[in-house]
Amino acid sequence: FGLDLKDDIEVVGFSTPTKFTPTVDPGYIFPKDETRVLLLGLVNKDRMLLVGNSGVGKTSIIEQIAARLNYSVFKISFDGHLTRNDLVGEWVVKKGDMTYQKGILPVAMSAQGSIIILDEWDTINADTSFVIQRLLQREDGRLLLLEKGADDEGEIETNELHPDNVITATANTCGQGDDTGLYAHGTRVQNYAQ
Repeated sequence: FGLDLKDDIEVVGFSTPTKFTPTVDPGYIFPKDETRVLLLGLVNKDRMLLVGNSGVGKTSIIEQIAARLNYSVFKISFDGHLTRNDLVGEWVVKKGDMTYQKGILPVAMSAQGSIIILDEWDTINADTSFVIQRLLQREDGRLLLLEKGADDEGEIETNELHPDNVITATANTCGQGDDTGLYAHGTRVQNYAQ
């Protein structure tokens, strides 16, 4: 990463990119402290929240690390139109039959070597925020697919985060309101547990 770090960090990537791997920006300059923290988080498979003003490069640093390590990136932008079904999935009619179509989260969670970016996390609607609550817990980290219903044994399907994958989020606030006045419109106070 072009950084002169005193301590070595062994970060393992993948040998080839996927169609979801970002393009390397050869002119990108990695900020030392932020890169170190993100690489440690990647190695430890931590859930990471990057907070800062618009345009400081929160998403870019994640994408450029992923580009150099051949990680896939699934960026989920929390605009006002994103629904629970978009995240988890829903029943749809295909060729006259009902079939369950997985949402972006189950797909991204199971794709080996992926970084999931919850982009603009502090703008998520309350009715969709609880979908990711359990997923953000490192000890559990599963996603219940309640929409599919229970199977014949009464079990509800769960998706687990692939052990090579990481969840990150970017935000302009820490999710507890905007104390600067810059982001008072558009951001939302989030559940403290998140």
